[in-house]
Amino acid sequence: MKLFVSKILLLVALAVAPSFACAQDFDFRPPASATDPALPAAMRDLAQRMLPVYQENDQDRYLSNLSALQMVAGDPVSAYATRQSLQQRRRTANAGRPAGRVLVYDIYARARAIETQVRTPFPNAYAQAFRDAVNRIEDLDAHVLERQLTTPLQPLQEGLQRALDQRRGKTSIALNEAIDLVWAWFAFEAYRSFSAIVRPLVAAEDRRRYITDENGGVRVSKTDKIAVSVVRPRVTAGKLCAIRAGI
Repeated sequence: MKLFVSKILLLVALAVAPSFACAQDFDFRPPASATDPALPAAMRDLAQRMLPVYQENDQDRYLSNLSALQMVAGDPVSAYATRQSLQQRRRTANAGRPAGRVLVYDIYARARAIETQVRTPFPNAYAQAFRDAVNRIEDLDAHVLERQLTTPLQPLQEGLQRALDQRRGKTSIALNEAIDLVWAWFAFEAYRSFSAIVRPLVAAEDRRRYITDENGGVRVSKTDKIAVSVVRPRVTAGKLCAIRAGI
């Protein structure tokens, strides 16, 4: 009877463990500014304390959040391995199509992993990770990725600042709120790290993929003409779509 009761108690404990983790609070006193030099260490300490207790029933969400925690905690090699597991799951579900902004963080995590393992400067590591990623995707996906990679940094900084301001005067943070804060910091830190590097890479990739003709034009009247830029892929498998303009 005692053994039966013990087993029941164990099953109950396992069932409610995620609830305990989600309800857990962590000591956290944020610096005043998103650009405060003390913030990286504060976020690293918070992420390191969250990692042993973070749980999530949704496996995709778990892997995504786990990779962010690992990155912020200072372990990009583990973070990249986690994101590879996430890539495999999404590849099966989405027939190989990159999942939006996911690829932005895949590239960044791999670059940091290369930097750590090979001990190469981050700009070199990022260039390698970027080229390897874009070489595997089609023109449309590359175009979407390039737009996401060149997102302005300011909105990300403002979002992080708002998240910090919400913690002002508080001495602890709940796990679910801490996950949101980790992502706000991770996104800001990622874009801050590669924003100056990625634009020349994007420009070079555009030149590799496309031919641009800036000398075109469409006449709209006897005296007026609209300037037109024609962009077409360097390699085509057939006829291209065209837009006919008329008055």
